[in-house]
Amino acid sequence: MYAIAHSSNEDIFNFEGCQAIISLGWNQAWRGALLDSFISVSLAVLFAVITLFLQDTPEKIPSNRYIVLAASAVLVSLNFLKELFSLQGMFLLGKLRQHLTTAANYLVWVRIGLCYVVISDLAYEHQQWTTPSSEFSILLAVTVLLRWAHVLTTFRGYQWVGEKVLPIERALISSRMFAAILLVAGCAFTNAYIALGLTGAERVFDSFYVIYRLGFLSDLENPVWNTQDTKKDLAAVLSMISGLLMTVVMMNIFIGILSESYAQAYHNRYRSFQRERARIAFAHSVRRRAAEAWLAAICCCRKRQIVVAKSKYLWYSVKQMQAVPQMGTKPLRPEKKRTHSGGRRHR
Repeated sequence: MYAIAHSSNEDIFNFEGCQAIISLGWNQAWRGALLDSFISVSLAVLFAVITLFLQDTPEKIPSNRYIVLAASAVLVSLNFLKELFSLQGMFLLGKLRQHLTTAANYLVWVRIGLCYVVISDLAYEHQQWTTPSSEFSILLAVTVLLRWAHVLTTFRGYQWVGEKVLPIERALISSRMFAAILLVAGCAFTNAYIALGLTGAERVFDSFYVIYRLGFLSDLENPVWNTQDTKKDLAAVLSMISGLLMTVVMMNIFIGILSESYAQAYHNRYRSFQRERARIAFAHSVRRRAAEAWLAAICCCRKRQIVVAKSKYLWYSVKQMQAVPQMGTKPLRPEKKRTHSGGRRHR
């Protein structure tokens, strides 16, 4: 399953044997995937409730806020244990190095750490409920964004979501280089905006926001400009140049690249979906291996059961996939056997 999930060639997902292995793995992992989806949605909703509990006066804060914090802490702890099982399972498989070199795994730990920091800060610093600091507000905003972004990730194993979401994600990833080019162009025009003396160097963010609205959003209204701008002619020239290069040329190219990338990703959506299911099935099998290792260390009877239990259903699954008739194909007629007569042919 590891070789299938991390294969560089997506053509293998067209073979029936590969699809049968993925189907078997998903059949064993869909309950765990459903539980992960439930935990992810519950955490996103709980953190949304926490943001609604932040009030100006202590009298308006609900008294059951600590129940929400406790429920959030329990669910985050379940995710923490799940990641520990993943580390142990990858170690047992000898794939711990590959697991540690994957950037997405570090994002999971960052999300868990941020959740713990927010919960502990609200539990021990009571003034954060009424007068939250700017640092805590930023931390809570980042945590909420990561939690809601993770909701779609947990539903990618289901066909009614995965085949719709994965093409969008792949289109965005494939166009990241051009997005970096747009960012460099925005920084260049911001530098020119400051160099022309249209604003002060201490207002770099305000200057970048002006260029962003001019170049990316094509907003040419007067309120866009800073109130301290005195060189209106230079500002008009800069707006024409940035509007021509960024809004007209580069943004249209960016939209075209996104459209082409999405069309290509949508064409390959089934193979991407099969790969995602293979990754989810592999992750759940790794955690199950770690749990079975703990049970085997505790109970000797369980150890004997694990040794006896083998993979008995793979051959059956492959045969079942081969037995299902493909749509649009007709059953082949048996070839007639030719019988040769012993005598001569008469003309």
